[in-house]
Amino acid sequence: MVARGRSRSRLVDSRSLVVSLAWCAGFLSLVVACDNAAKKPAQDELGKTDQTLSVDEILHHCKEAYRTCGTYRDTGSVRSSVSHGAESQRSDGRFLTLLRRPGEFHFEYVGKRGVEDIAYAIWSSGNGTVKTRYNGVLQDGATLAGALTGANGLCAGTPCLIARLLFPEDALVGLDLLALEDLRRGDDDRVGGLVCFRVEGVRDTSQVKWPGLEGFPKEFRVSILIDKATYLIRRVQSDAKSDSVHMVSTFEFVPQVNKGIADGELRVK
Repeated sequence: MVARGRSRSRLVDSRSLVVSLAWCAGFLSLVVACDNAAKKPAQDELGKTDQTLSVDEILHHCKEAYRTCGTYRDTGSVRSSVSHGAESQRSDGRFLTLLRRPGEFHFEYVGKRGVEDIAYAIWSSGNGTVKTRYNGVLQDGATLAGALTGANGLCAGTPCLIARLLFPEDALVGLDLLALEDLRRGDDDRVGGLVCFRVEGVRDTSQVKWPGLEGFPKEFRVSILIDKATYLIRRVQSDAKSDSVHMVSTFEFVPQVNKGIADGELRVK
């Protein structure tokens, strides 16, 4: 009787062990499945061909995000090159933009154009006072639009690129990101881990004259990556070619809206 009891006890223990192992295996499978499910949406979100928003709708939301923000701040960088025959020139720089509505504005750029060092800053007090500082020389400016336009060429197009969106009523020079032709949606992409819409288009430059540069490209192909969560621009890339000229630019942005900006950040330094 004792031997039979022990045999039955071993059988019960074996069954318990099998059940325990099966439960553990099932639990581990569930953990792995949940972990994969947690990872999968981000991959699917990036890989899907989500066409629920048209290009016009995306750009409308983008335009409104900039036009209606109470404050705006970005830091960023630009890399650009112009090749003309055997000659080439690079421009690399970093910039900062601050806006506190209705009109307090601050822009700074530090970089190189070829071998030339560029340090440019623009301030607007919002009450009509505009100042600029170019390589250490401080001057009064007539208008903010005039100061931005004057700095655009020296600063690789960075002063006006986002300012056009922040001040849509001002006639600023440079690339208008919301007025491209042949607009289409490209594949979504990531910038700094953030999933972004890709909008592609063409800028007609057939009427542009570049002093001292023959054979200017007739069009620029532009790609814009727009954060899906905020509709703020994270990256702009442009590429233009002709028989004798090749121009490439990449702008990177780390933007924020409606965050506090201290008085000291907006003052002339």
